[in-house]
Amino acid sequence: MLVKYINENSVRLYNGVVEIDSVMYANDYEKAQEAGFMPLVSTPKPEDTDDVIYVRTFESVDNKVMERWKAIRISEEVS
Repeated sequence: MLVKYINENSVRLYNGVVEIDSVMYANDYEKAQEAGFMPLVSTPKPEDTDDVIYVRTFESVDNKVMERWKAIRISEEVS
């Protein structure tokens, strides 16, 4: 799967069409890469627990986008 890295919280999926210098290219892997799309390397999501949830993050590394999981500790709010 090809994606374009936007920021640590967002990527854009390659939908098969890219525009380069006002020319549209369809289903052209090389042109997609030229336009900034890179392979997505996914990792399995860890299981959430009662006090930890995992949020997906992205990082651009060595011409690929790494999907990672950030642990967020949640606390019980007393009202």
